[in-house]
Amino acid sequence: MRAFERLQNLAANLLELPKDAIYDVPRITLIGGLQVFIENHTGILEFDHSRIRLSHTKGELQVTGKRLVIKYIQPREILIEGEINGVKFG
Repeated sequence: MRAFERLQNLAANLLELPKDAIYDVPRITLIGGLQVFIENHTGILEFDHSRIRLSHTKGELQVTGKRLVIKYIQPREILIEGEINGVKFG
């Protein structure tokens, strides 16, 4: 682990900060198989009704399912609804 990463981890633990705030990684909230709310994404790479690919600072993530729709989108937040079958990091 690099020195900067150790310092980030120490700061997060000492200040009791959430890891997503320190490491700038996605925060994913899955509500059943019906909704997924993703924070800290950096853009949409692909969208259709069975797959949505998003970029983030460490790579990309993919939401798969049926009848997927984007219900809400902001520069760093997105709410996806439908029959969600999976969320995968790539």
